[in-house]
Amino acid sequence: MSYACTSTSTTEREYMGQRQSTTMPESSEQPETFGAEMTPGHEVTENRRDPNIIKSWLDKLINDYSFKNGIMNHPHPAEECEFYRATSKVKDFSLALHASLARGEPHALTAAYHDVLKHLYQQEAPFHDGWGFHDWIGTAMMLHPQRRTALRNSWIYITQSDDDLKTKLEQIIPRHEAHLRELLDVKNLLQDPDELWMFDSGNLKHVRVHDAKKPKLGDVCDICQEEYSSPWTWKLNLPHVPMLCPCGHIFCKSCLEVWRTESPGDGYTCPMCRKCLVCGKADCREHQVTDREELPPMPLPQILGKIKGKTTRNNPLFGLRPETYWNLREVTRDLRVGLALLKDEMRREEISEAELGEFKNHYHMHWQDMEKAVDCYDNLPLDVETAMVRPWSRRII
Repeated sequence: MSYACTSTSTTEREYMGQRQSTTMPESSEQPETFGAEMTPGHEVTENRRDPNIIKSWLDKLINDYSFKNGIMNHPHPAEECEFYRATSKVKDFSLALHASLARGEPHALTAAYHDVLKHLYQQEAPFHDGWGFHDWIGTAMMLHPQRRTALRNSWIYITQSDDDLKTKLEQIIPRHEAHLRELLDVKNLLQDPDELWMFDSGNLKHVRVHDAKKPKLGDVCDICQEEYSSPWTWKLNLPHVPMLCPCGHIFCKSCLEVWRTESPGDGYTCPMCRKCLVCGKADCREHQVTDREELPPMPLPQILGKIKGKTTRNNPLFGLRPETYWNLREVTRDLRVGLALLKDEMRREEISEAELGEFKNHYHMHWQDMEKAVDCYDNLPLDVETAMVRPWSRRII
C-alpha cells in the first residue's frame, strides 16, 4: 500500500473558518440550550399569528421546496431506487403541506407558527436541486442513525413513514428531541458508529428447523466447508449456525460476518449469486459504501487524552459540550482512519528504515492536523442542528 500526503493548511483554514461562520448563532436571541428552539408547547400569541408568515410559507412551499421544475427524469421502474422514491415523497409532502396551509387547517398553521417548518426546510438540504436532494437523502439513509444530523433524521422519518400529514407534523418535534437525546448520550458519543451498519445481519434470518429450505445434517457451508451446527442450536448466535440470505442462499453466520467487511466492491452481496444482502436486488445501486474504511478510526478519546490530558468520570468528554464533541468526532473521522492506517503500517515486521521514517513523518503531519481541529472545536458553540457533517479531506491513497 502506498501513501500520499499533501499539505492542506490553506484549505483547512478556509474550512474551519467556514464552519465558524455558518454554525455560530445568528443573533443573541437564539436559545443557548441545545435544541431548545424546537421545544413544543409554546403559546401562540396574537402577534405570531401574522398572516404574512403563512403567505410566505405558501410561496416557498410551491416555488422553493416542491421541485417545481420536476425532480429529475423519471427512471425506468426497474431502475427506480429507494432514494428516488424518498425524493418524490418530499415533493408530495411539500405539496400536501401547501394545500393544508391554504385551507387553514390547524395542524399546518401550528407547524408554521411554532417553527416546525423552519426546522424542516433549512438550507442544509438542497431543495433547489432534485438530484442534489436525491444524493443528500441517500447519504443520510446510508449513514448510521447516530451520525445523522437532526434535520436528516426528520426527513428520513417523513419519507419512510406511512403516517398522514397531521401525524407527521405532530411527530417531528418529539422525534427530533428523542434523536438528539440519543445522539448526545455520552455512551454513544464515545463510540464511532459502524460504517457498515446497513450491512449488519438485520436482513439475514436464522434458519429454523421447520423451514422448508434448510441444511441437512452434515451439510457444510459453501464458503468455509465447515459443518453447520446441530439444529437444536440454530436459535443461538453460534459461529456455524445457518443464516438465510434475502436471495435464498444459506451460509454460516461467521462467514457472512467476515464477508460483510471483506466483500469486494462497494456493496454487500451474496457470495454465490451477487444479489444485495440488504434488499435482495440483483443490480442494487443504493446500498453501497464507497471508499470503505480500511480500519476503524483511531478512537477520539484516545487522541483527546494525549492532547488535552486524561479524562475523569465527571469529565468524559474532555470539557467539550456534547454537540461540539459530536461535530469533532464526525468531522475528523477520515483523519482518524488515516492515523490508524499509518500506525498499523509502522507496526509491520518487514518495514524498512526508510519506510518507517516516511510513515512517521506522515503520522506527525496527520497528528498536527488533528491538534488543529481540536483547537478549533474546543469551546466553539456549534449546534448539531445546523452543522454540516463534511468528511475531512482524505490524505491516504
